[in-house]
Amino acid sequence: MQQGLNLWNLEENCEAVLESFCSSLNELHVKRFIELGFRSGEFVKCVQRTPLGAPRVFEVNNTVFSLSKEDASRIFLASTHSHEIAI
Repeated sequence: MQQGLNLWNLEENCEAVLESFCSSLNELHVKRFIELGFRSGEFVKCVQRTPLGAPRVFEVNNTVFSLSKEDASRIFLASTHSHEIAI
């Protein structure tokens, strides 16, 4: 697993495949993310990157979520499936 490629690093209007969660992430947080659709193998898209470290907006399973840097940086992506979405 390439730990440098995480959800926080995903560029705006790009999508990638979710791979795993950081091993230090609390089990209850992992369970909640999975309940919301953040599962291994799912595509996730960065909808909006905000300035100054404010939460960013991501789409998974046709649902939009705002995640903090702390949470998004603990969700790892599969590097081989990252690509830009045509607008």
